[in-house]
Amino acid sequence: MSTATQNGSASGAGGSSFLNNETYVLPFPLAEPNSYLPADIHQSTETVNSLFFVNDQSKLKKLGSGGGAMVFGAQQKATHKWFAIKKLYLLKHETPDHFYHRAAREFIIGQGLSGHRHIIGTYALLKVQTYTTIQRGWAICLEFCKHGDLYDFIKTNHYKSSGLNEKFCFFKQIAYGLKFMQDCGISHRDMKPENILIDQDACLKITDFGIADYAHEDPNDLSSPLKECKTFVGSPPYVPPEAMDLKDPTKKSSYIMFDQDNWALGMILFVLIYGSQPFLSASNTDAMYRDWTVSYATLCNSTPAFRTADRSHGPGYEFKWAKEFKSTGAARVAWRLLDP
Repeated sequence: MSTATQNGSASGAGGSSFLNNETYVLPFPLAEPNSYLPADIHQSTETVNSLFFVNDQSKLKKLGSGGGAMVFGAQQKATHKWFAIKKLYLLKHETPDHFYHRAAREFIIGQGLSGHRHIIGTYALLKVQTYTTIQRGWAICLEFCKHGDLYDFIKTNHYKSSGLNEKFCFFKQIAYGLKFMQDCGISHRDMKPENILIDQDACLKITDFGIADYAHEDPNDLSSPLKECKTFVGSPPYVPPEAMDLKDPTKKSSYIMFDQDNWALGMILFVLIYGSQPFLSASNTDAMYRDWTVSYATLCNSTPAFRTADRSHGPGYEFKWAKEFKSTGAARVAWRLLDP
């Protein structure tokens, strides 16, 4: 499960705490978050324990977990308003200093993007004190989205019975959020339905900036060249073929991080319309991906300008992975984003 998933029910009291399952724990005393943050975003020195009801497990909601974090819902003591608390884990072979820099980087990126309608709110980087229900460490306080993630919603009968216009609206919301990120020079690098949350107003919000990165060679100069990435990150099939090549030691490849995000956006559009992906991995070892490349070549042979100037034609009902769009224009967007 993605660390971004925000759903689940309140945890019952008794037994071992779902928060107290870390293998590696930061040494005492914990570093102060402000020591790793720029001066202009320094915060108060309050802790998760002092701000939220975390010492009573019956008042917590387990929202999701992954290899690097546990996310739980907690009520703020002052207002009883719900927030998502992302408790970050110290990884195997990771030094405390590397952990602190990694956590601060995730917070800085998320906080810098906060405020956009389709980006999750990132509010504070806080220390966590050891208690019976939780290990000491650092956590990021995030906006709470009561309707969970897009992946789970797509599987519901409500979504399956909704019309194309609603599904296209979801896509536009994600695209707006991603465009804002790219305008800010940030690449998400793990775009997928599990990392898109739904708030109480059915507004979609991109979340989880754990592996996000600055896309330009100079993060302070958005006119500087885009960096070439030579390491594999992300989740197939939301990873383009040039990035998948990095898993093969015999191949030398690199890719632009924005291209990976755009590819993932196209795959998300297919999932929104079909409820599934056209293939599982952008690799020639995947038979469905080979079928996809054949279909793409067929379209480009019949419409040579499809990849360049032609915006009036798109794949139609003759293609399995186009007919459900019921619009050559919408299908064209999905196919152009997933250009092999």
